[in-house]
Parts: sequence; C-alpha cells; structure tokens
Amino acid sequence: MPFANASAPTGTSEQLSRLVGELERLLTLLSARLKPEVDSTPLPAPVPDKRNGKRDEFLKGTPANTGIKPGDIFKDFYQLAEGNCVTISAIKAAMMRFGHNPYGIYKTIEATDSGYRIVMRDGFKLHITDDELKQAKAGAHFGTDRPNDVLVNAQFLYAVSAKRAYLENNDGEANKSFAAAMRSLNDGEYPGQALRRLGLKDFVAPATLQDFLNGAIGTVNSGFHSMAAVGGFVDSYGHKQPLDSRDPNRHAESGLKLL
Repeated sequence: MPFANASAPTGTSEQLSRLVGELERLLTLLSARLKPEVDSTPLPAPVPDKRNGKRDEFLKGTPANTGIKPGDIFKDFYQLAEGNCVTISAIKAAMMRFGHNPYGIYKTIEATDSGYRIVMRDGFKLHITDDELKQAKAGAHFGTDRPNDVLVNAQFLYAVSAKRAYLENNDGEANKSFAAAMRSLNDGEYPGQALRRLGLKDFVAPATLQDFLNGAIGTVNSGFHSMAAVGGFVDSYGHKQPLDSRDPNRHAESGLKLL
C-alpha cells in the first residue's frame, strides 16, 4: 500500500498544474476582452489662428526681431505723385532710427480679432481694423521696385498714422471717414506733424545741415517738399542724393532729427 499512497501527491500536483494553466488562459482571455479599443477617430484639425495670418498680410515682424534697418530705405518704398511727402519722410526716418518693424517703433502692438490695438511711445492709444489696413494699402500710393517687407510695414505705419489723423480730426476734415483721413495726409502737411503722429514727439529735435552731414537721421524740408535724411543723403522720390549737393539755405532751418 505504500506505493499507492506515494502516487497520490503526484496526481494532485498534475491536477493543480492543469488548473493553474487553465486559470492563466482564462485570465488572458478576459484581459483581451476587457482591453479598451483604440479610438480610431482622428482628432479635429487645429483651427488656424487668423491673427497670425493677418500678421503676415499687414505686418512683417514680431516683438522679438525689432531694430532691423531697411536694406535700401530709398528704393524699398517711395513717394509717387501724392502730396504725402511729410508722412513718407517721417516713416523712413523712423525706420532708420528704430528699425522697419512697427513693433520697435510703437510701444506695444496687440493683434485682435478685427485688427490691431496700438500704444504709441507718447501714450496715444488706438485700434485699427483690418478693413482700414486694406484701404491704406491702396490709399498710401507708395511706389516700390519690388515686393518687400519694408513696404508692407510702411503701409502699416501709414494706416496707423491715418487712423490717428482720423481720431484727431486732422485739417478739420479727417474724422468724416478713414478715406478722408488718408486724404488729409496726402494733400500736404507741415514738417514734424507726421513724426508726432507716429508717437515720436519726445524723440524729435531741431537739426542743422551739419547734423545731417555728420550722420543724423531725420527729415529736411525745402519749403515745398519733405525728404528723409539718412547718412548724409536725402531721399528724393526714391533717389538717393548727397545732401551737400543741394542748396543748404533751402532746408537747413527746417531740419528735424530723431534722438
């Protein structure tokens, strides 16, 4: 009888082994059935930020890349037949002083759903709409030899100048409409008005001919035409001319330099 008793543990062990194996198989099956299915539904495409696209259309630059000077301030944009020389010369001077990126010219610029909110260096605040920016692209009447970022930013600065002219009722007519405000910039201005309208009144000082020959940046006025002065040269309808080749008595007393 001892052999019968000895074989009992072996049978029990085999049964336990089979039981454990069956339990493992059942657990594997249950685990597979209870495993959550992978969601195959694709995530919705991200909604494009219209403000970023708008920034590319109306404004070239970010707060991180200010201070970059135009490669050719004389040819990047210039005056055609309109009488907006005071505004154009002021924009050119501001670009050569602070860089052509408007973020460096104004204190702050914030893109909104309908346009841009701007705070100027003199504290003046305004909001300009996308529609006004589109109007200004045509209303500025800027000439250029090729598409470029400086031109886009010049049109932006012109548009903001026109919006400030509208809010301040420039010439007693500008607040009739944005188009009227642009006309008030295009029909002649007094020296210094456009620099102030860019918010730069605290950065402007009278300048002599010698100041400009020494490299000061600003604007000169010949009595009938305002020109940007850069590095001893003046901008005459997109043409770079040495300042000392002109009659200094015609504009020396009307010079304004940016500090």
